[in-house]
Amino acid sequence: MRSVTFAVHASNVAYDIGFTLSGRQNGELMVAVGSCDINVQRVRVTTEELHGSRLVWNFVKSLLRSSLRHFINRKLCKLLRNHVTEEVKSHLKITGKQKLLHGDFHNIGITETIGGYRHGNSSYNAIFMQKLDKAFHQLYMNTGLVESPSTDRKGSTVFINIPVNGEIYAPGYRNNVGRNVMSEIDMHRNKMLYIGINEFVINTLLSSLYHMDAMNFTLNSVNTPKLEDFLQTDCEDFCLGTFLPEVADAHPGRAFSLLMVADRAPAASFDVQGIQIKLTAVITVQVDAPGSKIPVMRADVRMRATVSLRVRNQKLHGTAEVNEFDLKPREKLNLGKDAVELMNEVPGKVIEAELNNILDKGIQLPTLDLFSLRNVAITHVLKGIWMELDFNFNFDAVAKLIKNILKHPNSHY
Repeated sequence: MRSVTFAVHASNVAYDIGFTLSGRQNGELMVAVGSCDINVQRVRVTTEELHGSRLVWNFVKSLLRSSLRHFINRKLCKLLRNHVTEEVKSHLKITGKQKLLHGDFHNIGITETIGGYRHGNSSYNAIFMQKLDKAFHQLYMNTGLVESPSTDRKGSTVFINIPVNGEIYAPGYRNNVGRNVMSEIDMHRNKMLYIGINEFVINTLLSSLYHMDAMNFTLNSVNTPKLEDFLQTDCEDFCLGTFLPEVADAHPGRAFSLLMVADRAPAASFDVQGIQIKLTAVITVQVDAPGSKIPVMRADVRMRATVSLRVRNQKLHGTAEVNEFDLKPREKLNLGKDAVELMNEVPGKVIEAELNNILDKGIQLPTLDLFSLRNVAITHVLKGIWMELDFNFNFDAVAKLIKNILKHPNSHY
């Protein structure tokens, strides 16, 4: 018997498929196909040149067209309802040993939150922020699930819990940071979305930045014109040379450079009062001589600061306090007691003032293509921080994303 190949072309396909989310009594998340309507307006059947009765072949092609249209319009939705639930359940289920299952890695690209420190700002803090801006382009976040999604009922509201890994890392480097259980909050305000950020996430960020040398920077009169008067060996009033009189006498009329190198990754700890950050570093003071830089002092620095955050008018605000700033020169210097106290007091106050200046102006929350944020609030808890918010979907952007996924099903978005 001769075999014949038919080609079927379907066009003008309209579909409306809705998914329902629900939770079982044990908290297991269930996903099923709810509303489903698929309609094929036109089906065309073609084949190779045939021999024999044209009437028979036309009947066969007509039967194929009607059968296919009947299957799509009436049977496909039933098929989806029967199979989607188990497929999704199998896909989302994770055992304890598969902690990185489904871990798609996305570049975090947090580059629009630096506010006024991106262009034309010559403050010493801007130097650090610009270096962070470059580093953020190279960082990735692990969005893989660490547990199976579940549901939690709060009164008449059912929340869907989706626990993701959240590790931030640089290519070729993975962190060795411990994860602690963070405190929950009462979700009684019925916001659309609650995001819990474990201190683990921030510590992996700090560890990765340290690994990339993004915590190291140099301050001089060229890249920080605002500090030009202070970074001098001699002056009429008050400058760095005031603390180092022997250096000032040996190098009159010269400028200093400050090289700061973190000697270990900073550590962040979260509690109800805010975020406490501990930083240790080595500062090298150099004299900018013609054709060379002359090291004149090295000092160990230990700093501890507390930051409390809040959101107002879609901007991140807050207050900062430098609780400790300890600078210990490695060399023995002929400094009086008052000079030593100033060396430990002045930098801490300057850093605290600069941090509060940034937080007072506010850092704009990121704008996203798929939705816009509103009614954002922050709550500090033990071992983490919670963000609660509402959002408005950008339906044009969502439709464009779905169209691209359907056009390129093997791509990752």
